[in-house]
Amino acid sequence: MTLDAHSPATLERARRELFDRHFDDPNFTGCAIGRRRRAGAVLDEPVVVAMVVKKLGEGFVSRRRLLPKTIGVDGASVGVDVVEVGRLARHGRASGPIPDRLRPPLQGGGISNTHGSVAGSIGCFVRDDTDGTINILSSNHVVGRMSAGSAGETIAQPAAADAGGTAETIAKLKRSVAVSTTATDNLVDAAIAQLDDQSAYAQDVAQGLMAPISADHPVVGMVVAGDAGTNCFLTPIGHVLEKLKVSLLPATSSSPCTAAATIGMHIEKVGRASGYSSSTVDALAAQVKIDFSAKQDRSDVRVLSDLIWTQAFNLPGDSGAIACQGGDGMTFVVRPRVDCPFLGAAGTYYDLPLVDDNPLTSKARDEFFSQSLTGNLLISVLYQNSQVVVDRLQGKTADPDTQSYAQGYYDQYHDLLAGVLADPDSTVTVTDQNLNDVLNIILGMSGAFGVGEPVLTPDESSAALNLYDAVLSPTLGMNRAQILAYMQRQDVYQQVLDQASTVPTIEVTGPVSAG
Repeated sequence: MTLDAHSPATLERARRELFDRHFDDPNFTGCAIGRRRRAGAVLDEPVVVAMVVKKLGEGFVSRRRLLPKTIGVDGASVGVDVVEVGRLARHGRASGPIPDRLRPPLQGGGISNTHGSVAGSIGCFVRDDTDGTINILSSNHVVGRMSAGSAGETIAQPAAADAGGTAETIAKLKRSVAVSTTATDNLVDAAIAQLDDQSAYAQDVAQGLMAPISADHPVVGMVVAGDAGTNCFLTPIGHVLEKLKVSLLPATSSSPCTAAATIGMHIEKVGRASGYSSSTVDALAAQVKIDFSAKQDRSDVRVLSDLIWTQAFNLPGDSGAIACQGGDGMTFVVRPRVDCPFLGAAGTYYDLPLVDDNPLTSKARDEFFSQSLTGNLLISVLYQNSQVVVDRLQGKTADPDTQSYAQGYYDQYHDLLAGVLADPDSTVTVTDQNLNDVLNIILGMSGAFGVGEPVLTPDESSAALNLYDAVLSPTLGMNRAQILAYMQRQDVYQQVLDQASTVPTIEVTGPVSAG
């Protein structure tokens, strides 16, 4: 997609002005150049995308902090679109589906500096333009220890977090690009490590999950950071290669095997923590604040500029992974397999054996919800707000009548839902009785029947009832496959996002775009 309504220079000046004006606001994550989103649609109107931790109504924001609706530059009025993007942090450490010892080492495999604790991904192999040697490309904060590393430090594969160590070293740190703590025009977080055995490499991708880099499968960017939700930021590959003075191994005089990102472009990657994923480019020229501190306590926040914004694309531990042009744009990351954080509290409250259903909730997350835009949003909202639910229910129990109703619904639907989840071709459809039961559950949790203490706040109840009418009711008569297709629709996703964003007690990051 092109942004013809304003010149690139006009959009960039508007973006820079917004960033400079709101840089010090702790609720402001950054901004980018993208497309306006309205009523479930992604429009062709070019805008400055303002990224905030939490959207707040005008009555809750001082005039100084209030984001403008437009920015006037060059005699033009550039629109501002506000989206929620959580606080960003480097994406290292967490384990995932590619912990393997790979000999030869392969793109997407795990890697770490033996003098540090951060684990990330092998981006790819590059040729050092200064001496012709073969090197591993990854993030500075992974192999270069955020420029604290010295040339010659050993690099292990697999990563130390995956049982790698000094006995598994394959390369030595060669050089990195420093990320200034004061400048706001840092372009890259990248480093290279020279292979000990200059013949011990292959251009294949770990587990064969993606085609190798080529002129027909060019590199677009490299994963640098993300938030606790769905948002991910990439460094354009052109900046990386230029700053490090390297070339991709498959590059020739006629093709550098790179491509410039464009809004709506499909991209795909393979990373240590999340394996294969594919999404779309949602915005360009992002300038954002990223926390590089070890404890992620905001003690080392630095600014990176000219980044690519995408979503549902990575997990912590994917830092350094290379994104190429390609994929379907909708193979989103699967969230880590962890126990549902509030099943224990909810089980105690309603006197139900919910802790035994962790395998079932994991299956629902991985094999159903993660396969759609709306489902990924619900996963994100669930985990971001789990502690709120735990705190609200902790140490409490529902009254006997409420527990009895809860037991009845549990007995009625547990095996039915387990059967539908086990069969992707299930022909079971949503009935009027199913919808009525959901409505009664919402009303009961809202305290509408005058029995027991309300579990939902008035704002949460209103949002739930609105979503019941607008989103759940239309599923009448749908089977599993039809519901998945319905949840992939951008308008359905937008309705859920808009309702969730109106509730003060709910933290939301997003949005995910269909591109």
